Amino acid sequence: EEPVRVVIRVPFAKSGVGAAVYYPKALHQQPALAQYATKRYPNSERLATEVISLPLFPELTGKEFDAVIKAFGEAVKRGVDVRVL
Repeated sequence: EEPVRVVIRVPFAKSGVGAAVYYPKALHQQPALAQYATKRYPNSERLATEVISLPLFPELTGKEFDAVIKAFGEAVKRGVDVRVL
């Protein structure tokens, strides 16, 4: 089974809507911060494999917003377990 964030990005890519992965690893696993990690953070590690960022910002036009919503709807139709955090 493919990771959720891989599957959910397909409809966005087909629509030309960007969906980004900002943190491919949890912050405490990033090289710059790893030295400060004193333990594991399972919730952060799990979320780092699931979370994507969608283009939602104040300057988004109505047409662009509709494209984001349409792509999100296509992901839901594909059976992607989408949760908004």
